[in-house]
Amino acid sequence: MSRQLSLRARLLLAVGAITLSALLVADFAVYASLRSYLNTQVDNELSLAHHPLELAVSNQQGRGGGGAPTPPDGVPGGGPVANFCALASQSAPGMFVE
Repeated sequence: MSRQLSLRARLLLAVGAITLSALLVADFAVYASLRSYLNTQVDNELSLAHHPLELAVSNQQGRGGGGAPTPPDGVPGGGPVANFCALASQSAPGMFVE
């Protein structure tokens, strides 16, 4: 003997299943859209920063500096990381360089 569900219970289960399915589809669509948008933003920022950095590096090498700019005041050390950060902050103002 199988107990049949009432019409109300079957309708609630159907609406719940449809709602859950719609939320899952919307979740994947929003995630894919956001990921695509953020990747595009990063690509655009890198494209904008690429040219000034390339020019700054070529200017440093052309002056006989060996490609290593002097770090600005307040930058500890003088290794390649400090030199790159100094060069990046000078040639791409407003760009976050860690």
